Amino acid sequence: MVDATNGVGPLGNQQFSTKGIKLSDLKEKNQLLFNYFKQAGLNENSYVYSTDIEKLKEAYDKNDNGKLSKKEAKAIFGDDVSRRDIKRAIKAMDEIALTDLQGEHTYPVKVGEHETEYYTKNNFLLGSVYDDKEQQIKNFYGPEKRLVTQIVQKKNEDGTMTPVSHLMNEYNNDGTILSCEERTFGENKSFEVTKMTYLNGDQNKPVTIEHNLNGNKKTTNIEYNTEGKKMRTISVANGQKTEVVYDELERPMKQFEFPVGSDLITTKEFKYNGNETTPSEVTITKPGGAQERVTYEKGKFVSREEIVQLKPEDIKPKEEKVPVTKPTTPKVSVPDDWGRVPKSFRQESGITETKDADAALKALLDARNIKLADVDADKLKADLIKYNPSLFDKAGKLKADAKWDRLDLPKDLKAQYGKTPAGKEDAKPEAPVPRTNPPIDSSLPGIPDPKARFNPRNRVVKDGVTQPVQEPKVEPKDEKLEIPEKGPDLSKPVLKYGMNLVLPHKKYANQTVLNPDGTSYSYDENGYIDFQYDKNGREILYVDRNPDNSVYYYIEYKLDANGNMTSEIQRNSDGSVDYYIDYLYNKQGEIAAKIFREPNGTMIDVTYIN
Repeated sequence: MVDATNGVGPLGNQQFSTKGIKLSDLKEKNQLLFNYFKQAGLNENSYVYSTDIEKLKEAYDKNDNGKLSKKEAKAIFGDDVSRRDIKRAIKAMDEIALTDLQGEHTYPVKVGEHETEYYTKNNFLLGSVYDDKEQQIKNFYGPEKRLVTQIVQKKNEDGTMTPVSHLMNEYNNDGTILSCEERTFGENKSFEVTKMTYLNGDQNKPVTIEHNLNGNKKTTNIEYNTEGKKMRTISVANGQKTEVVYDELERPMKQFEFPVGSDLITTKEFKYNGNETTPSEVTITKPGGAQERVTYEKGKFVSREEIVQLKPEDIKPKEEKVPVTKPTTPKVSVPDDWGRVPKSFRQESGITETKDADAALKALLDARNIKLADVDADKLKADLIKYNPSLFDKAGKLKADAKWDRLDLPKDLKAQYGKTPAGKEDAKPEAPVPRTNPPIDSSLPGIPDPKARFNPRNRVVKDGVTQPVQEPKVEPKDEKLEIPEKGPDLSKPVLKYGMNLVLPHKKYANQTVLNPDGTSYSYDENGYIDFQYDKNGREILYVDRNPDNSVYYYIEYKLDANGNMTSEIQRNSDGSVDYYIDYLYNKQGEIAAKIFREPNGTMIDVTYIN
C-alpha cells in the first residue's frame, strides 16, 4: 500500500500504518518535528505514520544501526538547531513509531499534490478525494480496492459545484464485475445514462445494455455461444425493434428492422471479402419487396443500385411471337431538344419538392436564373406536362406515384422558349473546326455549338430528307447477340481527351465544349460532365450522379453508320452492365420496337411502338 506523496523530505512516498500521530497533535509535542512535516507538504489534518519515521531514519542513518545520532539528525533539521532540540525531536520520532492510533474512524494519506486516500484502522481503503482548482473527484471502494462509486463535480467561479458524472459498479461474489451504470449531466438538465451487465464478469462482453438519453430509452440484449462469441443482438427503441445475427467472426450477417408487433420487416444482408470487418456489399429488402444493393470498397461507398425482380407473368417466353401491329398503349416520344437531367440538379433546384407543373416551372426558371416574362410560359408549362407523363396528370397536378428520376427538361430554355429567339436553329450548322488544344469553349466566336449539329436520334435528316433504313429485323433463333462488354469504370478517375469524367471543371459549368477529335462534352451547373456528343452532335453518353456528385450510373448510346441508335446500354458506375435495349426500325426509319435485355443478352421484354 505504498502511494506516491508530494514529498516527505527524501522519502518520496507515504504508507498507512496503525501507529502514528495526527500532525496537529504533534505541534504540541515537538514544534521542530511539526515544522519539518508541515514543510514537507502535510496539512494539520494529515497523519504522520510509524512507516514515515522508519523511512526517515533509513534515509539518514549512515551507520545502518537503526538509530539516528545527533549528528545524523542535524542533516534533517539543519546545523543551526540546538543539540537539545535535536535530542527532543529524536525522542518524539521514537514515540510516534510506538503510538497506537486512537479515536478516529478514517485515517488520511496524502498520495499526491491534490489527492488524499482514506483508510480504516484495520488497513481497509475506504475512498479517495482528488481536489484541484477545476474539479473534485470522490471515489468509494469495496473489498480489495474495487471501485464502487465515483462522483465527479466541476468547480464554479462562485464556489459552488456542478455535477458532471456519477459511476456505480456492482460485483459478483468472486470479485468480478457484474454491472456498471454511468450517468453524465449536461446543460439545461440534459442527461445520459448507460447501464451494462456483463457475461461472467468480462467487461468486453456485455449481456444487456440499457441506454437513456433525456428520457429516450433503448434496450439491447446480446446472446453469446458456448465459446463466448456474439451470436445475436435484439434492440428496442421508440417502438422499433432491430435484430442482428452474426457470423463466426462476430460480423453482422443479417439485420431485421420492424415496428414492435408488426410484420413489416426491412431486411439487410451483409457480404464480406475474406476476413475484412467492413462489408463489401449490403442488400436491403424493404417491406413491399423492393430491393437495393449498396457496395463498398475498404469501408468507403462505391455504388447504389435498385434490384428489379420481374414476376413470372411479366416475362414472355422467347418462342412467343407478337406481331408488330399488336395494339399497345401510346408512348410519349420526348423531342431531341429535351432530355434527362442529372440527379444533382433535381435535388439542388428544389423541383422535386413541387406539387404541380406551375411550381415546377417556377423552380426550373429560378434554377436557370431566367425571368418568367422572358419565356413563353404557357407553352413551356404545356410541354412540361406533355413530356413528363410519369410526373403530372393532364391538369398539371403531381401524381401520387411520381417518378422524379424520369424527369425530362428542355436542354436550352432560352433558345427553345425565349420570347426573343436565339436564332440558333436558323443558322446552318458548320463543320467542326479541327483543334489541337483540348478542350475548347464552344461559346467562343467562330466555334460551332455541337448541339446545333444534333440530328434526331431515331433517324438521320440531311437537307430535310428522311434517309430510309433497312426493314426491322425479327430476332432469329440462334442468332449471336452483340452482348456489351464491361465499360469504363467511372467510380474512379478516367482520363479522356485530357479531361476527367469524375472531377469537376467549374470554368465549363453550363457550357458545351468541343474536343480535339470533334466530339463534345456538355457540363452541368456544377462543372460535371453530364452528356457527350459525337462528331455530328448526336448524344452518345449520359451520366447521372449521386448527391455527392459521384457517378450513380451512365448510359451509352450505340449508333449505326446512318446515325440510327442501335442500342442503349445502362451501366453501373464501375462499368458493369445493368441492362440494355436493342432498337428495331421500320421502312420509314422510325423506331418500331425496343427489346429489353439482361446483361447476358436474355430478353426481358419487348415494347412495340405504333
